[in-house]
Amino acid sequence: MPAQQIAPGQRFGRLTVVGRAEMTAPKNARWKCRCECGKITQPRAADLRRGVTQSCGCRFRERVTKDMTGLRVGRLTVLGRAGLAPSGQIRWRCQCDCGNIVQPHGHDLRRGTTKSCGCWNKEIIRKRFAKDPTGQRFARLIVLHRAGKTRFGRTLWRCRCDCGRETEITTGRLGRTKSCGCLQRERAAQLRYRHGGAKSPLYACWVNIRGRCLNPKNAAFKHYGGRGITIAPEWTDDFIAFKDYVDQNLGPKPEGDYSIDRIENHEGYFPGNLRWVARTVQNHNRRNSLIEKTVSAVLTECVTRPPGRMRRSPPKRSHGA
Repeated sequence: MPAQQIAPGQRFGRLTVVGRAEMTAPKNARWKCRCECGKITQPRAADLRRGVTQSCGCRFRERVTKDMTGLRVGRLTVLGRAGLAPSGQIRWRCQCDCGNIVQPHGHDLRRGTTKSCGCWNKEIIRKRFAKDPTGQRFARLIVLHRAGKTRFGRTLWRCRCDCGRETEITTGRLGRTKSCGCLQRERAAQLRYRHGGAKSPLYACWVNIRGRCLNPKNAAFKHYGGRGITIAPEWTDDFIAFKDYVDQNLGPKPEGDYSIDRIENHEGYFPGNLRWVARTVQNHNRRNSLIEKTVSAVLTECVTRPPGRMRRSPPKRSHGA
Protein backbone atom coordinates (compact mmCIF):
# COMPACT_ATOMS: atom_id res chain seq x y z
CA MET A 1 0.00 0.00 0.00
CA PRO A 2 1.57 3.30 -1.04
CA ALA A 3 2.38 5.80 1.69
CA GLN A 4 0.03 8.72 2.19
CA GLN A 5 1.19 11.81 0.38
CA ILE A 6 1.66 15.00 2.43
CA ALA A 7 0.90 18.35 0.87
CA PRO A 8 0.73 21.97 2.16
CA GLY A 9 -2.64 22.77 3.78
CA GLN A 10 -3.23 19.23 4.93
CA ARG A 11 -4.27 18.82 8.61
CA PHE A 12 -3.06 16.24 11.09
CA GLY A 13 -4.85 16.70 14.39
CA ARG A 14 -4.12 20.28 15.46
CA LEU A 15 -1.32 20.68 12.93
CA THR A 16 -1.64 22.30 9.53
CA VAL A 17 1.14 21.60 7.03
CA VAL A 18 2.79 24.79 5.82
CA GLY A 19 5.57 23.36 3.66
CA ARG A 20 8.52 21.07 3.51
CA ALA A 21 11.25 21.76 6.01
CA GLU A 22 14.64 22.66 4.60
CA MET A 23 17.81 20.55 4.84
CA THR A 24 16.13 17.21 5.52
CA ALA A 25 17.06 13.84 4.01
CA PRO A 26 14.46 12.02 1.82
CA LYS A 27 14.26 9.06 4.19
CA ASN A 28 13.83 11.36 7.20
CA ALA A 29 11.70 14.07 5.65
CA ARG A 30 10.29 16.74 7.96
CA TRP A 31 7.41 19.11 7.37
CA LYS A 32 6.89 22.58 8.70
CA CYS A 33 3.53 22.71 10.49
CA ARG A 34 1.56 25.33 12.38
CA CYS A 35 -0.31 24.31 15.51
CA GLU A 36 -3.68 25.75 16.53
CA CYS A 37 -1.99 27.43 19.46
CA GLY A 38 0.19 29.36 17.01
CA LYS A 39 3.52 27.60 17.46
CA ILE A 40 5.55 26.28 14.52
CA THR A 41 6.95 22.77 14.70
CA GLN A 42 8.77 20.42 12.30
CA PRO A 43 7.62 16.81 12.87
CA ARG A 44 8.75 13.85 10.76
CA ALA A 45 6.56 12.76 7.86
CA ALA A 46 6.27 9.22 9.26
CA ASP A 47 4.98 10.55 12.60
CA LEU A 48 2.36 12.66 10.81
CA ARG A 49 1.14 9.72 8.72
CA ARG A 50 0.90 7.35 11.70
CA GLY A 51 -0.82 9.97 13.88
CA VAL A 52 1.96 9.99 16.48
CA THR A 53 2.36 13.76 16.28
CA GLN A 54 -0.87 15.75 16.25
CA SER A 55 0.16 18.98 18.02
CA CYS A 56 3.20 20.94 19.12
CA GLY A 57 2.79 19.46 22.60
CA CYS A 58 0.00 21.70 23.84
CA ARG A 59 -2.52 18.84 23.74
CA PHE A 60 -0.40 16.83 26.16
CA ARG A 61 0.06 19.83 28.46
CA GLU A 62 -3.66 20.47 28.50
CA ARG A 63 -4.36 16.82 29.26
CA VAL A 64 -1.97 16.59 32.21
CA THR A 65 -2.95 20.02 33.63
CA LYS A 66 -5.49 19.90 36.44
CA ASP A 67 -8.82 21.44 35.59
CA MET A 68 -9.33 24.54 37.73
CA THR A 69 -12.85 25.38 36.55
CA GLY A 70 -14.90 26.70 39.48
CA LEU A 71 -11.82 27.39 41.62
CA ARG A 72 -11.84 30.66 43.55
CA VAL A 73 -8.58 32.55 44.06
CA GLY A 74 -8.88 35.84 45.94
CA ARG A 75 -11.54 37.80 44.04
CA LEU A 76 -11.30 35.64 40.92
CA THR A 77 -13.59 32.76 39.94
CA VAL A 78 -12.23 30.44 37.23
CA LEU A 79 -14.75 29.97 34.40
CA GLY A 80 -12.73 27.69 32.14
CA ARG A 81 -9.73 27.38 29.84
CA ALA A 82 -8.82 30.31 27.63
CA GLY A 83 -6.22 28.70 25.37
CA LEU A 84 -2.46 28.96 25.46
CA ALA A 85 -0.17 31.91 25.85
CA PRO A 86 2.65 32.49 23.31
CA SER A 87 5.00 30.86 25.79
CA GLY A 88 2.89 27.68 25.70
CA GLN A 89 1.42 28.11 29.20
CA ILE A 90 -2.29 27.62 29.72
CA ARG A 91 -4.47 30.64 30.41
CA TRP A 92 -7.71 30.48 32.36
CA ARG A 93 -10.73 32.67 31.87
CA CYS A 94 -11.64 34.24 35.23
CA GLN A 95 -14.28 36.67 36.42
CA CYS A 96 -13.43 39.21 39.12
CA ASP A 97 -15.90 40.26 41.81
CA CYS A 98 -15.96 43.70 40.21
CA GLY A 99 -17.24 42.14 36.95
CA ASN A 100 -14.08 42.30 34.82
CA ILE A 101 -12.91 39.27 32.85
CA VAL A 102 -9.21 38.41 32.87
CA GLN A 103 -7.09 35.54 31.56
CA PRO A 104 -4.17 34.91 33.95
CA HIS A 105 -1.65 32.09 33.67
CA GLY A 106 -2.41 28.87 35.49
CA HIS A 107 0.79 29.00 37.58
CA ASP A 108 -0.10 32.54 38.77
CA LEU A 109 -3.44 31.24 40.02
CA ARG A 110 -1.91 28.21 41.72
CA ARG A 111 0.73 30.30 43.51
CA GLY A 112 -1.75 33.04 44.43
CA THR A 113 0.20 35.71 42.56
CA THR A 114 -2.92 36.93 40.76
CA LYS A 115 -5.95 37.46 43.01
CA SER A 116 -7.95 40.08 41.12
CA CYS A 117 -8.13 41.97 37.87
CA GLY A 118 -6.07 44.74 39.48
CA CYS A 119 -8.85 46.44 41.43
CA TRP A 120 -7.63 45.05 44.75
CA ASN A 121 -4.24 46.72 44.48
CA LYS A 122 -5.84 49.98 43.37
CA GLU A 123 -8.09 49.99 46.43
CA ILE A 124 -5.14 49.41 48.75
CA ILE A 125 -3.23 52.34 47.22
CA ARG A 126 -6.31 54.55 47.31
CA LYS A 127 -6.93 53.82 51.01
CA ARG A 128 -3.28 54.35 51.87
CA PHE A 129 -3.19 57.84 50.38
CA ALA A 130 -6.81 58.85 50.86
CA LYS A 131 -6.00 61.29 53.70
CA ASP A 132 -4.70 64.73 52.87
CA PRO A 133 -1.18 64.97 54.39
CA THR A 134 -1.19 68.79 54.40
CA GLY A 135 0.34 70.05 57.64
CA GLN A 136 1.81 66.69 58.61
CA ARG A 137 5.48 66.33 59.51
CA PHE A 138 7.69 63.64 58.03
CA ALA A 139 11.09 63.79 59.76
CA ARG A 140 12.40 67.26 58.79
CA LEU A 141 9.68 67.94 56.21
CA ILE A 142 6.30 69.65 56.67
CA VAL A 143 3.74 69.24 53.87
CA LEU A 144 2.47 72.62 52.66
CA HIS A 145 0.07 71.85 49.82
CA ARG A 146 -0.55 69.79 46.69
CA ALA A 147 1.78 70.75 43.83
CA GLY A 148 0.26 68.93 40.85
CA LYS A 149 1.26 65.63 39.27
CA THR A 150 4.25 64.12 37.55
CA ARG A 151 4.19 63.02 33.92
CA PHE A 152 3.41 59.51 35.19
CA GLY A 153 0.31 60.71 37.05
CA ARG A 154 1.76 60.63 40.56
CA THR A 155 0.68 63.33 43.00
CA LEU A 156 3.31 65.86 44.06
CA TRP A 157 3.36 67.61 47.45
CA ARG A 158 5.17 70.84 48.27
CA CYS A 159 7.17 70.44 51.50
CA ARG A 160 9.30 72.78 53.58
CA CYS A 161 12.42 71.45 55.28
CA ASP A 162 13.61 72.59 58.70
CA CYS A 163 16.60 74.22 57.01
CA GLY A 164 14.20 76.56 55.13
CA ARG A 165 14.37 75.03 51.66
CA GLU A 166 11.27 73.75 49.85
CA THR A 167 11.03 70.62 47.74
CA GLU A 168 8.39 68.58 45.91
CA ILE A 169 7.87 64.92 46.81
CA THR A 170 5.52 62.30 45.43
CA THR A 171 2.96 60.64 47.70
CA GLY A 172 4.83 57.35 47.74
CA ARG A 173 8.02 59.04 48.96
CA LEU A 174 6.39 60.76 51.94
CA GLY A 175 7.80 59.17 55.06
CA ARG A 176 10.77 57.67 53.23
CA THR A 177 12.23 61.07 52.32
CA LYS A 178 13.36 62.75 55.53
CA SER A 179 14.72 66.09 54.29
CA CYS A 180 15.42 68.21 51.25
CA GLY A 181 18.88 66.62 51.11
CA CYS A 182 20.49 68.53 53.98
CA LEU A 183 20.38 65.50 56.28
CA GLN A 184 22.45 63.44 53.88
CA ARG A 185 24.93 66.28 53.44
CA GLU A 186 25.29 66.62 57.21
CA ARG A 187 25.94 62.92 57.63
CA ALA A 188 28.49 62.97 54.84
CA ALA A 189 30.20 65.97 56.44
CA GLN A 190 30.39 64.14 59.78
CA LEU A 191 32.06 61.17 58.10
CA ARG A 192 34.61 63.48 56.51
CA TYR A 193 35.08 65.55 59.70
CA ARG A 194 38.57 65.71 61.16
CA HIS A 195 39.32 67.29 64.53
CA GLY A 196 42.55 68.80 63.23
CA GLY A 197 44.64 67.74 66.23
CA ALA A 198 46.20 64.57 64.86
CA LYS A 199 49.68 66.16 64.97
CA SER A 200 49.34 67.73 68.41
CA PRO A 201 51.14 66.34 71.51
CA LEU A 202 47.79 65.96 73.29
CA TYR A 203 46.51 63.67 70.53
CA ALA A 204 49.65 61.53 70.81
CA CYS A 205 49.10 61.38 74.57
CA TRP A 206 45.48 60.24 74.07
CA VAL A 207 46.55 57.54 71.60
CA ASN A 208 49.21 56.27 74.01
CA ILE A 209 46.72 56.16 76.90
CA ARG A 210 44.26 54.12 74.83
CA GLY A 211 47.01 51.76 73.75
CA ARG A 212 48.30 51.14 77.28
CA CYS A 213 44.82 50.60 78.70
CA LEU A 214 42.95 48.82 75.91
CA ASN A 215 45.41 47.04 73.61
CA PRO A 216 46.73 43.73 75.04
CA LYS A 217 49.49 43.76 72.39
CA ASN A 218 50.89 47.02 73.74
CA ALA A 219 54.23 46.60 75.54
CA ALA A 220 52.99 48.60 78.56
CA PHE A 221 49.57 46.91 78.78
CA LYS A 222 50.63 44.66 81.69
CA HIS A 223 51.40 47.75 83.80
CA TYR A 224 48.11 49.50 82.94
CA GLY A 225 45.22 47.61 81.40
CA GLY A 226 46.56 44.33 82.74
CA ARG A 227 46.20 45.53 86.35
CA GLY A 228 42.85 47.28 85.88
CA ILE A 229 43.89 50.78 84.80
CA THR A 230 41.29 51.93 82.25
CA ILE A 231 40.19 55.07 80.46
CA ALA A 232 36.85 56.83 80.89
CA PRO A 233 34.21 55.40 78.50
CA GLU A 234 33.38 58.85 77.13
CA TRP A 235 37.02 59.30 76.09
CA THR A 236 37.58 55.85 74.59
CA ASP A 237 36.64 56.77 71.02
CA ASP A 238 36.23 60.53 71.28
CA PHE A 239 39.39 62.64 71.27
CA ILE A 240 37.34 65.84 71.20
CA ALA A 241 35.73 64.99 74.56
CA PHE A 242 39.17 64.28 76.05
CA LYS A 243 40.57 67.52 74.62
CA ASP A 244 37.64 69.58 75.91
CA TYR A 245 38.11 68.21 79.43
CA VAL A 246 41.82 68.99 79.41
CA ASP A 247 41.27 72.50 78.06
CA GLN A 248 38.52 73.33 80.55
CA ASN A 249 39.93 71.71 83.69
CA LEU A 250 43.69 71.33 83.30
CA GLY A 251 44.39 74.23 81.00
CA PRO A 252 47.08 74.40 78.33
CA LYS A 253 50.28 72.42 78.67
CA PRO A 254 52.89 74.30 80.77
CA GLU A 255 56.23 75.10 79.27
CA GLY A 256 58.91 72.52 79.85
CA ASP A 257 58.92 68.75 80.17
CA TYR A 258 55.33 68.32 81.35
CA SER A 259 52.89 65.51 80.65
CA ILE A 260 49.52 64.24 81.86
CA ASP A 261 49.71 62.05 84.94
CA ARG A 262 47.24 60.29 87.23
CA ILE A 263 46.89 61.75 90.73
CA GLU A 264 46.04 58.37 92.25
CA ASN A 265 48.37 55.77 90.76
CA HIS A 266 46.00 52.84 91.34
CA GLU A 267 43.07 54.54 89.57
CA GLY A 268 42.47 54.99 85.85
CA TYR A 269 42.32 57.92 83.48
CA PHE A 270 39.07 59.45 84.67
CA PRO A 271 37.82 63.00 85.19
CA GLY A 272 39.26 64.36 88.42
CA ASN A 273 42.30 62.08 88.40
CA LEU A 274 44.43 63.89 85.82
CA ARG A 275 46.97 66.69 86.13
CA TRP A 276 49.87 68.32 84.37
CA VAL A 277 53.14 67.36 86.10
CA ALA A 278 56.83 67.56 85.32
CA ARG A 279 58.63 64.44 84.24
CA THR A 280 60.57 64.20 87.52
CA VAL A 281 57.37 64.28 89.61
CA GLN A 282 55.77 61.72 87.35
CA ASN A 283 58.72 59.38 87.82
CA HIS A 284 58.23 59.54 91.61
CA ASN A 285 54.61 58.49 91.10
CA ARG A 286 55.61 55.17 89.58
CA ARG A 287 55.12 51.96 91.49
CA ASN A 288 58.74 50.92 90.97
CA SER A 289 60.36 54.25 91.94
CA LEU A 290 63.14 54.18 94.55
CA ILE A 291 61.43 56.73 96.80
CA GLU A 292 58.18 54.75 96.81
CA LYS A 293 60.02 51.52 97.63
CA THR A 294 61.97 53.19 100.48
CA VAL A 295 58.86 54.76 102.00
CA SER A 296 56.95 51.50 101.76
CA ALA A 297 59.81 49.58 103.42
CA VAL A 298 60.06 52.09 106.29
CA LEU A 299 56.31 52.03 106.90
CA THR A 300 56.28 48.25 106.84
CA GLU A 301 59.13 48.04 109.34
CA CYS A 302 57.44 50.49 111.68
CA VAL A 303 54.24 48.52 111.65
CA THR A 304 55.80 45.07 112.13
CA ARG A 305 58.47 45.97 114.84
CA PRO A 306 57.18 45.22 118.41
CA PRO A 307 57.05 48.10 120.91
CA GLY A 308 59.97 48.55 123.36
CA ARG A 309 63.10 50.52 124.06
CA MET A 310 65.45 50.93 121.23
CA ARG A 311 68.65 48.93 121.58
CA ARG A 312 71.78 51.02 121.87
CA SER A 313 74.84 50.04 119.98
CA PRO A 314 77.93 49.23 122.13
CA PRO A 315 80.46 52.08 122.57
CA LYS A 316 83.45 52.07 120.36
CA ARG A 317 86.76 51.17 121.98
CA SER A 318 89.65 53.50 121.66
CA HIS A 319 92.92 52.18 120.30
CA GLY A 320 95.09 54.63 122.18
CA ALA A 321 98.15 53.62 124.18
